[in-house]
Amino acid sequence: EDLAGSSADLSSGEAARGMLSHRGKHVYAVMRAWKEAGSAQIDLYHLTDWDFVSFRMGAPAPADVDPFERLIVRHDDAVFMAHQDTGAEAFSIACERHYGKKLSQASREVIKLAPLESSLSIRIKGAEDWLKVGGPRDVASAWLNAMRILQTVGTCIEGGSCLLQCTYVAKQDACNSEHFCSLVRERDTVGTGSSYFPWRAKTRGRCVPKRGAQATKAAWAALVKSASEDARKVREEKCVLGCKKEWQRSAQNVQLAMGLKGQLESIVASEQSLRMLPAGMPKVAEAIVEEAESLSEEVASNLGAAFDEKRRNKRSALRKALSDK
Repeated sequence: EDLAGSSADLSSGEAARGMLSHRGKHVYAVMRAWKEAGSAQIDLYHLTDWDFVSFRMGAPAPADVDPFERLIVRHDDAVFMAHQDTGAEAFSIACERHYGKKLSQASREVIKLAPLESSLSIRIKGAEDWLKVGGPRDVASAWLNAMRILQTVGTCIEGGSCLLQCTYVAKQDACNSEHFCSLVRERDTVGTGSSYFPWRAKTRGRCVPKRGAQATKAAWAALVKSASEDARKVREEKCVLGCKKEWQRSAQNVQLAMGLKGQLESIVASEQSLRMLPAGMPKVAEAIVEEAESLSEEVASNLGAAFDEKRRNKRSALRKALSDK
């Protein structure tokens, strides 16, 4: 069963609600689309502020009650499965956290939210009742799926003029794809006092998808070239540990290529779906589906050849490492 519904179901109003653990406390959580395209808003309430039966029945929060925290997740914020310090299943979101009296304070943080073993259910817009799932991981996955759909609503992905949901990776100060995404800088006014003193504002990285057939075609060509050249270098130089960067980058690019192929195969197979794409995009989609498999085979062949060569070389560090295991 599709726990997240469709983008049409989640485009307005409440998207999901459930009970979660936030910093060790049990809370009511309500998620809806935020005012900015591709963004979600998660409001957190104390259990004492909302009647349990009313919450379960789908009623709105009491008129005299405000959330104690509001988390804003934008289209390029990272959302992913995680674990709490205790090892319990959770999900993490890079977000803008608003808190304090009337939510007047704000900071940019990575927040972990965890399903409750005592309440393994979630209510998704479009579902007639609460969805009971197998375990904490299923609940966390359902929240992430709904959130990721909201991250595409009103964006170029929904319109078909771009193919990849770009995510900013803070640790690398980069996007999840250097080919399909552009890294830009924007003024960051959160948690710096800069709303009062603009000159103190810092900048932060944002990732924007490359749009249109021409840009997408160029991005695909650049990905194919990069993956092929990296794998070829690994084979020609017969290096594995010494070419770790090239090895990982070519493998990641192939993973992305195969992901795009899987995403586009059903579209390419349907003339009606192809006609719904913006001008030029059908040909780009067809090229990706046609070329991705051969790229994967080429890269696998080159990386495999380099690995086998090193494994057979009695003096190689790789053979020694494998022998020591």
